[in-house]
Amino acid sequence: MIRIILRAGFALMVATALAGCLGDSDSDEYGEDITRYESNPEAGDPDTYPVQARNGRLERALVWLDMDGDQALSVYDDQDYEADVLADADDETKARRDVGDDFELTEPWGITDADGNLDLDVSALDLPESVAADLDPSDYSLMVVAVPNETHNDGELVDRAFFLSAPPGISTVSPFTTLTETIRWLRGGSLDAASAASRLQQQNLLDAQEPVSIYQDYLNAQGTTRTPHYATALRRLQQKQVTGERSEAVAQAAGNLDSLSPGEGDITFFQPEDLQVLGSVVLDQASNVIRDVDADIEARGLDGYALPADGQLDSIRDFEPNLANPLVPVEQRYFTPLDNPENEENFAPGALEIVEGGDGEQVRMGRLTAEDAELNAQVFFDYGPGGRISRISVRGQTRPSMSAFRFLTSGGSAAGNPVDLGYAPYLDMETGPVLSQAVERDALSSEVLDERFGNGNGAIDWATPSIGLDSGRFGNDSTETYPDGTLERVYVKAGDGSGLVRRPPGTSGQDIVDAAITVPSEGVPEGAVGLPVTRDPLEGASRLEVQYGTTQEVTGCSTTSTIQHVTHQQTVTVSDTDPETGIKFQITRYGHLRNEGEENATLRVLAESYPQAADGTGVTVREYEYPTDGVEEPWKIDQPDRLLSMRVFTLDSLEAGNRFCGSNGEEAFSVAGSPANLQYYIGYEYMRFADYLESIGTRSQ
Repeated sequence: MIRIILRAGFALMVATALAGCLGDSDSDEYGEDITRYESNPEAGDPDTYPVQARNGRLERALVWLDMDGDQALSVYDDQDYEADVLADADDETKARRDVGDDFELTEPWGITDADGNLDLDVSALDLPESVAADLDPSDYSLMVVAVPNETHNDGELVDRAFFLSAPPGISTVSPFTTLTETIRWLRGGSLDAASAASRLQQQNLLDAQEPVSIYQDYLNAQGTTRTPHYATALRRLQQKQVTGERSEAVAQAAGNLDSLSPGEGDITFFQPEDLQVLGSVVLDQASNVIRDVDADIEARGLDGYALPADGQLDSIRDFEPNLANPLVPVEQRYFTPLDNPENEENFAPGALEIVEGGDGEQVRMGRLTAEDAELNAQVFFDYGPGGRISRISVRGQTRPSMSAFRFLTSGGSAAGNPVDLGYAPYLDMETGPVLSQAVERDALSSEVLDERFGNGNGAIDWATPSIGLDSGRFGNDSTETYPDGTLERVYVKAGDGSGLVRRPPGTSGQDIVDAAITVPSEGVPEGAVGLPVTRDPLEGASRLEVQYGTTQEVTGCSTTSTIQHVTHQQTVTVSDTDPETGIKFQITRYGHLRNEGEENATLRVLAESYPQAADGTGVTVREYEYPTDGVEEPWKIDQPDRLLSMRVFTLDSLEAGNRFCGSNGEEAFSVAGSPANLQYYIGYEYMRFADYLESIGTRSQ
């Protein structure tokens, strides 16, 4: 009886919330959702919880109540109970409602029938009278997994795994409820079902020709002629992103469903990060998929309509997302020092934030203490659903790094993907007007941007590759130079594939190239070399050749300090192929070897130096900050090769041994060194890829 009262109360609360959040709609499309909430609780037997698994009719799909929130079929124990039920209770309540150290139960689970329905046995949630209340199944999310060669979807055997989920209190599980649960996952569970549905309707399903009632059993509702096709298309899209390896892992974890024994240990079908990325890709592309389905229906007619075969709708394809849900760079900020800083030490990296990730991993985010610095530029990176950079937007002035672009285009199938390539792209600094203040991404518009990299429509074509620059300023030119609105510069891969060239728009052929970089195929490192900016020795060069020397061991450096140490150096020779300019100089890279002693050992660059002036006098130094700097257990850092910051400063001369080696590690290389001659600083901001898709997404492009 207690459970029935709790369910009815929850139903009234959510119905009210739905009416409040969604009731301002111009139609009554949400009425069925509210009715659904009210009809869920009192389904008859208080020891069962009725579930409907919908994508077509899912027969022999695995269903469970995810009580501990780990998206695995697992054991709910006394620690889960304390965190779940007693988290905010006072000591007296905790003592009265304690279940004991030996308390545990297997999360309620079952297998759907031929109609995709299941009366889930929740009798195990009846607790002893001394505890004073039962556990309420409507307080927990539902998970559904379609197991390859076990589950049937509308009579057809499923050949590739997929999942469905639903927020607490929702017992009809479908691709639409999966989208709302994805939103909740990415928001840390801070949204209730009604708020998640409101956000989904307003941002992802707004353009559907048929209003979608998200929590409705659409297979048994009147007037839902297109919704079943929307659902099938969204499910197909998710399956496209599930790798064959992951699908096989799901099948192995499930085994024969008739002999499944989850009480013997947790069973994980999809890793939590898998679910977040898969869900966020579908969430991001939902409007495109539904738009394609509507267009196909308009073209072929609704009478007797069935979705076309795989490959027929452009929006349903494999985007090859990184299911590890990596951190991706989303913004760079460029700072220069004030003319008369009160405290030069403030202009240095600092206030580094360490966040605990999964499995004890640490995520280290760079921050700048810059009370005495001026913001000169912001660069924003946008991504496609597969993780490739799709657009670069700039406030202020930058000089495109030809070497970085060349590196990004050389990755084959990983081209344009900074995570797969292990390198955060950057654009070199050009000192321009000081920006009054930083602009948040939500406030971006063409009025506040000075440059944008893309090909007319803003998309970077990494397959060609060609990267157009639509710029309000380039060198001494302005957009008035090209009054027809064409792009100022286009970056394309050289014909022999050895480098990257920059040429004016609407032209072809090597004879009119206005800048080029060529890198021999041998000796090319994993990371791009940082070339000087326009005011440095390269000004006037048009065709650069970059020759990488072999790495040489540096002796005498301490390896005991937790501060990153230098063990090797490499000389890179940069020269203009035009002998008349006489431009030729060397860049020295300092760092240590990753995978030292192995065939694939590569130099992880911690610093680079090159002559400050064309006559070779003075030294310009770039120092790079990684999340492992100064960390005692660097192996716990997630994505240790992410750049947190880069700073550039000048010196009269550089004694590499003193600066990078030091004495007993006390004076070893560190990005927290003297900022007295700092020229500029670049700081990076990162987001989890799934969070990017949910909060920003490709719909913003």
